[in-house]
Amino acid sequence: MSAWLSLTKKELRLGLFTFLVPIVALLLIGSIAAYIGYRAGNFHWEVLSGGSALASSLTVFYLSYYMLSSLQSEKKKLHIWLHNPLPAYALLLAKLVAGLISMIVTVIITVSIFAIAINQLDNFSFPITLAQLSQQAWVIGIHYFMFSINLAVWFILFWMIYLVLTRFIAPSISVIITFIIFILTITLYNWFAHSWIYEFLTGWGEIKASEVIENLQYTTRFGPGRVEFSSDMAEMGTFVGEYVFGIVLTILIFIIASWMLDRKVEV
Repeated sequence: MSAWLSLTKKELRLGLFTFLVPIVALLLIGSIAAYIGYRAGNFHWEVLSGGSALASSLTVFYLSYYMLSSLQSEKKKLHIWLHNPLPAYALLLAKLVAGLISMIVTVIITVSIFAIAINQLDNFSFPITLAQLSQQAWVIGIHYFMFSINLAVWFILFWMIYLVLTRFIAPSISVIITFIIFILTITLYNWFAHSWIYEFLTGWGEIKASEVIENLQYTTRFGPGRVEFSSDMAEMGTFVGEYVFGIVLTILIFIIASWMLDRKVEV
Protein backbone atom coordinates (compact mmCIF):
# COMPACT_ATOMS: atom_id res chain seq x y z
CA MET A 1 0.00 0.00 0.00
CA SER A 2 2.81 2.39 0.85
CA ALA A 3 4.44 1.69 -2.53
CA TRP A 4 1.16 2.52 -4.31
CA LEU A 5 0.75 5.74 -2.29
CA SER A 6 4.30 6.75 -3.18
CA LEU A 7 3.52 6.06 -6.84
CA THR A 8 0.34 8.17 -6.63
CA LYS A 9 2.30 11.07 -5.11
CA LYS A 10 4.81 10.72 -7.93
CA GLU A 11 1.96 10.79 -10.48
CA LEU A 12 0.63 13.98 -8.88
CA ARG A 13 4.07 15.57 -9.10
CA LEU A 14 4.59 14.48 -12.72
CA GLY A 15 1.09 15.61 -13.65
CA LEU A 16 1.61 19.15 -12.33
CA PHE A 17 2.10 20.58 -15.83
CA THR A 18 -1.03 18.81 -17.10
CA PHE A 19 -2.91 20.21 -14.11
CA LEU A 20 -1.68 23.79 -14.58
CA VAL A 21 -2.32 24.08 -18.35
CA PRO A 22 -6.15 24.27 -18.19
CA ILE A 23 -6.04 26.44 -15.05
CA VAL A 24 -3.71 28.99 -16.66
CA ALA A 25 -5.71 28.84 -19.91
CA LEU A 26 -8.96 29.40 -17.99
CA LEU A 27 -7.58 32.41 -16.08
CA LEU A 28 -5.97 33.89 -19.20
CA ILE A 29 -8.95 33.44 -21.54
CA GLY A 30 -11.37 34.46 -18.77
CA SER A 31 -9.42 37.66 -18.09
CA ILE A 32 -9.29 38.58 -21.78
CA ALA A 33 -13.00 37.80 -22.28
CA ALA A 34 -13.94 39.79 -19.17
CA TYR A 35 -11.89 42.76 -20.36
CA ILE A 36 -13.54 42.66 -23.79
CA GLY A 37 -16.96 42.37 -22.12
CA TYR A 38 -16.16 45.35 -19.89
CA ARG A 39 -15.09 47.48 -22.85
CA ALA A 40 -18.20 46.42 -24.80
CA GLY A 41 -20.59 47.79 -22.17
CA ASN A 42 -19.70 46.67 -18.67
CA PHE A 43 -20.70 43.04 -19.38
CA HIS A 44 -17.61 41.50 -17.79
CA TRP A 45 -19.50 39.59 -15.08
CA GLU A 46 -21.97 38.20 -17.63
CA VAL A 47 -19.09 37.06 -19.84
CA LEU A 48 -17.20 35.61 -16.88
CA SER A 49 -20.24 33.74 -15.54
CA GLY A 50 -21.01 32.25 -18.99
CA GLY A 51 -17.38 31.30 -19.60
CA SER A 52 -16.92 29.70 -16.17
CA ALA A 53 -20.21 27.79 -16.57
CA LEU A 54 -18.97 26.43 -19.90
CA ALA A 55 -15.57 25.57 -18.38
CA SER A 56 -17.27 23.79 -15.45
CA SER A 57 -19.32 21.65 -17.82
CA LEU A 58 -16.28 20.80 -19.96
CA THR A 59 -14.36 19.51 -16.93
CA VAL A 60 -16.39 16.31 -17.26
CA PHE A 61 -13.78 15.44 -19.92
CA TYR A 62 -10.90 16.47 -17.64
CA LEU A 63 -10.04 12.95 -16.47
CA SER A 64 -9.79 11.66 -20.07
CA TYR A 65 -7.58 14.63 -20.93
CA TYR A 66 -5.38 13.90 -17.90
CA MET A 67 -5.06 10.21 -18.83
CA LEU A 68 -4.23 11.12 -22.44
CA SER A 69 -1.42 13.42 -21.31
CA SER A 70 -0.11 10.98 -18.69
CA LEU A 71 -0.22 7.86 -20.88
CA GLN A 72 1.30 9.71 -23.84
CA SER A 73 4.16 10.74 -21.55
CA GLU A 74 4.64 7.12 -20.39
CA LYS A 75 4.69 5.91 -24.00
CA LYS A 76 8.01 7.67 -24.50
CA LYS A 77 9.58 5.68 -21.61
CA LEU A 78 7.34 2.62 -21.56
CA HIS A 79 10.13 0.22 -20.60
CA ILE A 80 10.77 2.17 -17.37
CA TRP A 81 7.07 2.39 -16.47
CA LEU A 82 6.37 -1.32 -17.10
CA HIS A 83 9.39 -2.38 -15.07
CA ASN A 84 7.69 -1.04 -11.96
CA PRO A 85 7.13 -4.06 -9.63
CA LEU A 86 3.49 -3.05 -9.01
CA PRO A 87 0.82 -4.79 -11.13
CA ALA A 88 -0.70 -2.98 -14.10
CA TYR A 89 -3.99 -2.24 -12.34
CA ALA A 90 -2.06 -0.44 -9.57
CA LEU A 91 -0.13 1.62 -12.15
CA LEU A 92 -3.32 2.68 -13.91
CA LEU A 93 -5.22 3.24 -10.67
CA ALA A 94 -2.48 5.59 -9.41
CA LYS A 95 -2.91 7.68 -12.56
CA LEU A 96 -6.70 7.70 -12.22
CA VAL A 97 -6.55 8.80 -8.57
CA ALA A 98 -4.00 11.53 -9.37
CA GLY A 99 -6.23 12.68 -12.22
CA LEU A 100 -9.30 12.70 -9.97
CA ILE A 101 -7.54 14.86 -7.37
CA SER A 102 -6.47 17.33 -10.08
CA MET A 103 -10.00 17.28 -11.51
CA ILE A 104 -11.60 18.03 -8.12
CA VAL A 105 -9.31 21.05 -7.60
CA THR A 106 -10.07 22.28 -11.14
CA VAL A 107 -13.83 21.89 -10.66
CA ILE A 108 -13.65 23.80 -7.35
CA ILE A 109 -11.83 26.67 -9.10
CA THR A 110 -14.23 26.89 -12.06
CA VAL A 111 -17.36 26.59 -9.88
CA SER A 112 -15.99 29.22 -7.47
CA ILE A 113 -15.40 31.67 -10.33
CA PHE A 114 -18.93 30.98 -11.58
CA ALA A 115 -20.41 31.56 -8.11
CA ILE A 116 -18.48 34.84 -7.66
CA ALA A 117 -19.52 36.09 -11.11
CA ILE A 118 -23.18 35.17 -10.55
CA ASN A 119 -23.25 37.02 -7.23
CA GLN A 120 -22.07 40.19 -8.96
CA LEU A 121 -24.92 40.21 -11.49
CA ASP A 122 -27.74 42.62 -10.65
CA ASN A 123 -30.30 41.35 -13.14
CA PHE A 124 -29.88 37.63 -12.57
CA SER A 125 -32.66 35.58 -10.98
CA PHE A 126 -32.21 32.01 -9.87
CA PRO A 127 -35.13 30.96 -7.66
CA ILE A 128 -33.27 28.13 -5.89
CA THR A 129 -31.63 29.07 -2.62
CA LEU A 130 -28.03 28.17 -1.84
CA ALA A 131 -29.23 25.69 0.78
CA GLN A 132 -31.52 23.96 -1.75
CA LEU A 133 -28.71 23.89 -4.28
CA SER A 134 -26.34 22.37 -1.70
CA GLN A 135 -28.88 19.62 -1.00
CA GLN A 136 -28.93 18.73 -4.70
CA ALA A 137 -25.21 19.16 -5.32
CA TRP A 138 -24.37 15.62 -4.18
CA VAL A 139 -26.72 14.12 -6.79
CA ILE A 140 -25.20 16.25 -9.55
CA GLY A 141 -21.68 15.55 -8.28
CA ILE A 142 -22.11 11.76 -8.16
CA HIS A 143 -23.43 11.64 -11.75
CA TYR A 144 -20.78 14.08 -12.91
CA PHE A 145 -17.84 12.09 -11.53
CA MET A 146 -19.30 8.69 -12.46
CA PHE A 147 -19.66 9.81 -16.07
CA SER A 148 -16.16 11.30 -16.10
CA ILE A 149 -14.59 8.11 -14.65
CA ASN A 150 -16.51 5.97 -17.15
CA LEU A 151 -15.21 8.05 -20.07
CA ALA A 152 -11.64 7.88 -18.75
CA VAL A 153 -11.74 4.09 -18.34
CA TRP A 154 -13.07 3.66 -21.89
CA PHE A 155 -10.24 5.88 -23.06
CA ILE A 156 -7.67 3.70 -21.22
CA LEU A 157 -9.06 0.59 -22.95
CA PHE A 158 -8.72 2.09 -26.44
CA TRP A 159 -5.26 3.38 -25.56
CA MET A 160 -4.23 -0.17 -24.65
CA ILE A 161 -5.69 -1.47 -27.92
CA TYR A 162 -3.60 1.14 -29.72
CA LEU A 163 -0.44 0.10 -27.82
CA VAL A 164 -1.00 -3.57 -28.64
CA LEU A 165 -1.54 -2.78 -32.34
CA THR A 166 1.72 -0.79 -32.49
CA ARG A 167 3.55 -4.05 -31.76
CA PHE A 168 2.54 -5.36 -35.18
CA ILE A 169 1.84 -2.35 -37.42
CA ALA A 170 2.88 1.27 -37.83
CA PRO A 171 1.56 3.80 -35.26
CA SER A 172 -0.35 5.78 -37.91
CA ILE A 173 -2.19 2.61 -39.08
CA SER A 174 -2.76 1.66 -35.43
CA VAL A 175 -4.53 4.98 -34.83
CA ILE A 176 -6.86 4.36 -37.79
CA ILE A 177 -7.67 0.79 -36.75
CA THR A 178 -8.22 1.88 -33.13
CA PHE A 179 -10.64 4.56 -34.34
CA ILE A 180 -12.52 1.98 -36.44
CA ILE A 181 -12.75 -0.31 -33.40
CA PHE A 182 -14.01 2.67 -31.38
CA ILE A 183 -16.77 3.39 -33.92
CA LEU A 184 -17.77 -0.30 -34.06
CA THR A 185 -17.85 -0.47 -30.25
CA ILE A 186 -20.06 2.64 -30.00
CA THR A 187 -22.41 1.23 -32.66
CA LEU A 188 -22.68 -2.15 -30.95
CA TYR A 189 -23.18 -0.59 -27.52
CA ASN A 190 -25.89 1.71 -28.89
CA TRP A 191 -27.68 -1.33 -30.34
CA PHE A 192 -27.28 -3.21 -27.06
CA ALA A 193 -28.55 -0.23 -24.99
CA HIS A 194 -31.83 -0.35 -26.95
CA SER A 195 -32.28 -4.10 -26.78
CA TRP A 196 -34.53 -6.10 -24.48
CA ILE A 197 -31.44 -7.67 -22.88
CA TYR A 198 -30.26 -4.28 -21.61
CA GLU A 199 -33.76 -3.46 -20.38
CA PHE A 200 -33.92 -6.83 -18.61
CA LEU A 201 -30.53 -6.29 -16.93
CA THR A 202 -31.07 -2.67 -15.87
CA GLY A 203 -34.82 -2.09 -15.59
CA TRP A 204 -35.20 -2.70 -11.88
CA GLY A 205 -35.28 -0.48 -8.80
CA GLU A 206 -36.98 2.58 -10.31
CA ILE A 207 -36.10 5.94 -8.74
CA LYS A 208 -38.28 8.96 -9.39
CA ALA A 209 -36.37 12.21 -9.68
CA SER A 210 -38.84 13.81 -7.27
CA GLU A 211 -37.75 11.25 -4.62
CA VAL A 212 -34.15 12.47 -4.81
CA ILE A 213 -34.26 16.14 -5.73
CA GLU A 214 -36.66 18.72 -4.39
CA ASN A 215 -37.80 21.96 -6.04
CA LEU A 216 -37.30 20.67 -9.55
CA GLN A 217 -39.24 23.39 -11.31
CA TYR A 218 -37.27 26.55 -11.75
CA THR A 219 -36.72 29.38 -14.17
CA THR A 220 -33.51 31.29 -14.68
CA ARG A 221 -33.32 34.61 -16.48
CA PHE A 222 -30.35 36.72 -17.53
CA GLY A 223 -31.77 40.20 -17.87
CA PRO A 224 -35.29 41.09 -19.03
CA GLY A 225 -36.11 39.30 -22.27
CA ARG A 226 -32.56 38.18 -23.02
CA VAL A 227 -31.86 34.59 -22.02
CA GLU A 228 -34.33 32.39 -20.19
CA PHE A 229 -33.94 28.82 -19.02
CA SER A 230 -36.53 26.71 -17.30
CA SER A 231 -36.67 23.14 -16.05
CA ASP A 232 -39.33 20.69 -14.98
CA MET A 233 -37.87 17.27 -14.17
CA ALA A 234 -40.57 16.05 -11.82
CA GLU A 235 -41.60 13.20 -14.13
CA MET A 236 -38.06 12.06 -14.90
CA GLY A 237 -36.68 8.88 -13.37
CA THR A 238 -34.00 6.24 -13.59
CA PHE A 239 -33.25 2.71 -12.34
CA VAL A 240 -30.82 1.36 -9.75
CA GLY A 241 -30.04 -1.37 -12.28
CA GLU A 242 -28.55 1.21 -14.66
CA TYR A 243 -26.12 2.38 -11.98
CA VAL A 244 -25.14 -1.16 -11.03
CA PHE A 245 -24.67 -2.10 -14.70
CA GLY A 246 -22.58 1.03 -15.35
CA ILE A 247 -20.33 0.43 -12.34
CA VAL A 248 -19.82 -3.27 -13.18
CA LEU A 249 -19.10 -2.43 -16.83
CA THR A 250 -16.58 0.27 -15.84
CA ILE A 251 -14.76 -2.14 -13.49
CA LEU A 252 -14.77 -4.85 -16.19
CA ILE A 253 -13.29 -2.48 -18.78
CA PHE A 254 -10.61 -1.40 -16.30
CA ILE A 255 -9.72 -5.06 -15.60
CA ILE A 256 -9.46 -5.81 -19.35
CA ALA A 257 -7.26 -2.74 -19.90
CA SER A 258 -5.03 -3.72 -16.98
CA TRP A 259 -4.76 -7.29 -18.31
CA MET A 260 -3.76 -5.98 -21.74
CA LEU A 261 -1.09 -3.76 -20.18
CA ASP A 262 0.19 -6.69 -18.11
CA ARG A 263 0.16 -9.40 -20.77
CA LYS A 264 -0.06 -7.88 -24.25
CA VAL A 265 1.91 -4.65 -24.19
CA GLU A 266 5.56 -5.56 -24.48
CA VAL A 267 8.60 -3.32 -24.77
